[in-house]
Amino acid sequence: MVGIGRLDYDDYIMPIAWIFFTAMSIMAHIVSQSGDNANMTDEYRKNISAAEAAMRVRGSKAFIVGWFTYTGMLWTLKICMLIFFKRVTSGLKSAKFIKPIFYAVIVSWLVNIILFVTACRPFYQYWQIYPDPGSKSILAATNRDIHFVCVDNSQSIALQRTQPSI
Repeated sequence: MVGIGRLDYDDYIMPIAWIFFTAMSIMAHIVSQSGDNANMTDEYRKNISAAEAAMRVRGSKAFIVGWFTYTGMLWTLKICMLIFFKRVTSGLKSAKFIKPIFYAVIVSWLVNIILFVTACRPFYQYWQIYPDPGSKSILAATNRDIHFVCVDNSQSIALQRTQPSI
């Protein structure tokens, strides 16, 4: 059963993942060209020119957008896989496991967003140049988000990979 008339939800969600990926790639390019607020000494931060500071602020803001688009892409692809598994396991005993995994994926996406938004207070410190905002507010040095995404992705992959075989 193929053809335009047979498209399902996951087929319509995939372009959203593509948009997230495209936006993420654009933001990564901006960060690579502009820099961000990481890896600067206090002396350098104090004496930075206004033009370079503005450029690094732009890069830091692009890093923030890039982080949201990166996680958006990952979680959109997870949701697509789960919808696909729902179709594949339709009528099988294992189909009952899809809905709890789907809810777990949605909750983990929300937790990821909440962790990111609340980690650095006030939020503008994510792009602050001087004084040094500290490691909790420098995106390139924020390990907790990286750990959360890695652990959550490992769990999601493990859960999703078991579906067709259950």
